[in-house]
Amino acid sequence: MLLLPPPPSSPAIISAKVEAVGTPKEEVQLPRAREYLWTLESLYAVSLVDLGAMDSKSYESFQREMRLFADEKGISNPIMVIDIKLKEPNDLGTQEQPYPISEEEFPIFMRDAKTMAVSMPHVHIVDGDLYTVPI
Repeated sequence: MLLLPPPPSSPAIISAKVEAVGTPKEEVQLPRAREYLWTLESLYAVSLVDLGAMDSKSYESFQREMRLFADEKGISNPIMVIDIKLKEPNDLGTQEQPYPISEEEFPIFMRDAKTMAVSMPHVHIVDGDLYTVPI
């Protein structure tokens, strides 16, 4: 005697189809591409915290505050970004721009901001796993 599989409407086939389609364990999460923050508006929309004006403390102090904040919020890749508002457009015609600030550039930007910027840039923290900033 030849045994035939049950008809497609039987509960055994339906549950096998559901299991075969996939369960949450089988779903694959693709890495999300980091979004570029091209404008101050985009920076302000995703800034986790404004740590204050650049001239209010040292780079090391900003770094410590960023680390403490990131650890508290579970952010593994925080980045510090300043909000530059120039008095005159730069060579590319840009007058406002988010900029990732490094320890080497910090004193230079702080010095130049006094004459070239509308106001002293503020230091913001963003999630570096989700966002990046053009140089």
